[in-house]
Amino acid sequence: MSRPRPPRAAAAVLIPTLNEATALPRLLGDLAAQQGIELEVLVADGGSSDLTTAIARRHGAQVIACPRGRGAQLNRAAAAATAPWLICLHADSRLTHAHQLAQALKALREARRQHALVAGHWPLRFLREQPGHDALFRHLEAKSASNRPGTVNGDQGLVLHRDTLHALGGFDEGLPFFEDQRLAAKVFAQGRFLLLPGLVETAARRFEAEGHAPRLMLMALIVG
Repeated sequence: MSRPRPPRAAAAVLIPTLNEATALPRLLGDLAAQQGIELEVLVADGGSSDLTTAIARRHGAQVIACPRGRGAQLNRAAAAATAPWLICLHADSRLTHAHQLAQALKALREARRQHALVAGHWPLRFLREQPGHDALFRHLEAKSASNRPGTVNGDQGLVLHRDTLHALGGFDEGLPFFEDQRLAAKVFAQGRFLLLPGLVETAARRFEAEGHAPRLMLMALIVG
């Protein structure tokens, strides 16, 4: 008697990494706890020198060695994925409830019946270890929920069908970053962005490590 085949994954989770051994296990735990959806998890590693890849394999993720740069890493992971839907998450992202990804795919499947080119993202909540700067983080969180051009980036996650990614030309590999904002701009220009139910949490580590004012000035300079 032949063994039954495992169900095909509905979505592939693509995680670009570089020395994320501290943050990655928490996200992988969130993914393992998701209900109502079959997932394949691909960690696209840009040459970590810590235990990132060993941790990924230990949690059952497929590890793909990639050139460094999030655009290239995400493109390689998307090419290796077999599932029709792609969920792009940063290694320091956290999911907030067990049905979050199943609900996201349900919303996008319904939206795709009316819009050929549609993608989704979540609003943000920052995970902070230091007190203060409440107004700043409230502003950034509200901005992430506005669903307006120029407000969507990779910290908010990205969910789209692989055909949509292909139609958009994939992720830009011209710079080591900004692949998220460039793809988001194409979605706004050619299709529709959907604000997904729930929240994605992200670490405020860069603000806390670099200082809040210097981090904001650096972000403005980069965008400029």
